[in-house]
Amino acid sequence: MRILIITALYPDDSPIEVTNAIHDLVRFWTDSHEVICFKEDWIYAPHILRRGKLIEQIKLLKGYQYCERDKVRIYRFTGIANLFARFNIHFFGFFEKVMVNKMNKVLGCIEKPDVVIAHMPVLNVVDYIKYLKIDCPKIAVLHRSDTDWLDSARWGKGVVRRKINLINDQFDAVFSRSHSIYRQLLELGKIDCLKEVIISSGVPQCEEYHEKDWNAWNVRKKNILYVGKLIKQKGVDVILESLNNISKEYAFELTIIGEGEELENLQSLIKELHLEEHVAIAGKRSREEVYEYMSKADVFVMPARHETLGLVYLEAMANGCITIGSKEEGIDGIILNGENGFLVKALDVKELTECLESIMKMDSLDLRQISQNAKATADKYTPKDRSDIYLKKVIEVRMKE
Repeated sequence: MRILIITALYPDDSPIEVTNAIHDLVRFWTDSHEVICFKEDWIYAPHILRRGKLIEQIKLLKGYQYCERDKVRIYRFTGIANLFARFNIHFFGFFEKVMVNKMNKVLGCIEKPDVVIAHMPVLNVVDYIKYLKIDCPKIAVLHRSDTDWLDSARWGKGVVRRKINLINDQFDAVFSRSHSIYRQLLELGKIDCLKEVIISSGVPQCEEYHEKDWNAWNVRKKNILYVGKLIKQKGVDVILESLNNISKEYAFELTIIGEGEELENLQSLIKELHLEEHVAIAGKRSREEVYEYMSKADVFVMPARHETLGLVYLEAMANGCITIGSKEEGIDGIILNGENGFLVKALDVKELTECLESIMKMDSLDLRQISQNAKATADKYTPKDRSDIYLKKVIEVRMKE
């Protein structure tokens, strides 16, 4: 089977950092199928010179760049974003026509795909996919940014209705990247081809897993961990304020791993709350180092908003951490509150404070059970397992058409 993926979220040989999430889902398919990726690379006209010499950028705008990664053939098409794209207003205009023409030229030189999958399609792909020279089943995989756009009142019902109509007209099936995204789509309604199919990512199993010692929980210092970008939506300030609320009653140490624009603000907040003796900022660390920190941590917390999934939650669960995630975000549905972790309202100091305090008071036997349940859940979410489930659902759509 020949599978064509269209998305802006695919890593290639460009210096611009892009998440590996989609690649890690589909790279296993190349063992028995042909996988091709058309990567959209939209840039604003004033930013062209930031990418390099003008002549080189003009060449890119006229053609495409090609590379391979784990046998996935990647064609990167650079295009100029329309002026309204900065405000998340997208439509099929001149620059989209240029992008489609370039894609069609490549489609004319390769064998036709048997199925097309569009990841994060709402912003651009739904507006131009009907102009591509493809005649096969099409699947849309919606991410958090898709549902947030569709759920935003600012665009007006007419604009959102148009996008939903395009989804219904152009796609044979719609999958979701998380349980919360699926529920959000159900609430939106009128997406005819929405399937109860969740395309979750996976994390590698721990090579050397050691069960945590919960025996002295009620008397020893608690090790708490955060891993992620230091940006507002992750809620690191919420973690600090919540821990400050219980700092006089419980002994703890919070380690913050990551870097980002909020670093100075967080350092100031730590001083303001007099948490210097309780908090350490470790900066950016390698994956191996992060797993080492997780193996020693008791609790992992990230009360983030706008998380499609948040693989770091699963990584913490794979290491047996008592993991606190956000309600109605990507991890909700994988974490079952009180069974294999805990869920709080995103960026809510009151709920997180209450959750942390309840964990501090828990019996060691209950904590051990939740830790074991977390590990068992994460073991079901290996990259290969998630990839196989995804491929099976893709094949089902293709066979029905």
